[in-house]
Amino acid sequence: MSLNKRILLVNDHIQFGGGGDAVIGLEKRSLEELGFQVYSIGFGDSSKSTENNFIIDIPINGIKEKLNKFLLSSKIEKEFTKLVNYIKPQLVHIHLVSKFPLSIYNSPALKELPVIQTLHGPNLFCATSWGGLKNSAACEMGIGSKCFTRGCTTLTNTALYWQLQKRYWNSLLNVIDLFHCPSLNIFNTAKRLGLTKSKYIPLGIDEMFLDEPIKTHKERPTLLYVGAIAEQKGVQFLLPALSKVKEIFPDVLLKIAGRGSLLNTLKQQTKNLGLVENVEFLGFVPHDKIREFYLSGDVFLMPSIWQEQFGLVGPEALACKLPCIGSNVGGIPEWLRHNENGYLIPPQEIDPLINSIISLLSDKQKRIAFGENGRNMVLKEFNPILYKRNIEEMINSLL
Repeated sequence: MSLNKRILLVNDHIQFGGGGDAVIGLEKRSLEELGFQVYSIGFGDSSKSTENNFIIDIPINGIKEKLNKFLLSSKIEKEFTKLVNYIKPQLVHIHLVSKFPLSIYNSPALKELPVIQTLHGPNLFCATSWGGLKNSAACEMGIGSKCFTRGCTTLTNTALYWQLQKRYWNSLLNVIDLFHCPSLNIFNTAKRLGLTKSKYIPLGIDEMFLDEPIKTHKERPTLLYVGAIAEQKGVQFLLPALSKVKEIFPDVLLKIAGRGSLLNTLKQQTKNLGLVENVEFLGFVPHDKIREFYLSGDVFLMPSIWQEQFGLVGPEALACKLPCIGSNVGGIPEWLRHNENGYLIPPQEIDPLINSIISLLSDKQKRIAFGENGRNMVLKEFNPILYKRNIEEMINSLL
């Protein structure tokens, strides 16, 4: 196989499943446009591997898979090393490898190659991957006894993640040549924890959002949420808030796109609160349909309660001229400018969420102004052309 212009992307999985995967997709297309041959390695069912996209089998037994997270799996390490040696990339770009970190970072195949690690979240230095406390307060991070004494996780989980971090930390420092930080929030954390080879490069939206948005006709005021239906995303606050908004706007509609552990709970809560006619559960929306989803709404909601590292769905929504309401946590304030393109609200507080929704639904001119401001800001700061240029410079600096 030719050694010329080969880039290897490594991630937990290689099928599209969310915001992080949208980032990888944009990077892959950008690199191919620049003339690179792009390969990927993920984990799952190897029978679904394709010519340039390789999947390493993971244990069918869930307990065994969990153990392989905390114990180096020689089988996975050997298979990963074999694939890297077969592909012969000029550079390896690791994204999220939360399933088998020891097996990847300890692979001898990485020691002779330039390696970039994108920090999509705080999973490398947080025992819960929240990056903050359960009350949404920020944490200095780093895994230790405080993870248990502050009530973030159990003593057993703290011990497991502490020894895991201890075992891969030196590998991180020795193997990774550059830590790519998509937000200033994660950049400052990385530098504080000693990852000195860090660089802030903001993410970019997909090219499809460059087209001028044309909103679809709506007979009802429509709120949108897209993302994991999980506790850390704050979705549990949406329905109680919607119940109060309904008192002012009886025909308000909330569209929820995504999947996750709280889905059945939310569906039951919808019935209990008498909101069956006001909520649509759309399930997973494919990436090529997500722009159409944004164009169907009036206001985008992002009530995250964890330290969201960037939240790409927010800039995507802004690019579609949707004003946003989001929690003042993590990297969200880096693109959501209070009273300019939306409202920043305290996490885990329902009243500010209710008041912000009512304010925007009551004022069409404000929605239009916020939407215009949001799109202009995103096209200037998170443009895919700018992102492509930054990625090219980052890679060439190591090549």
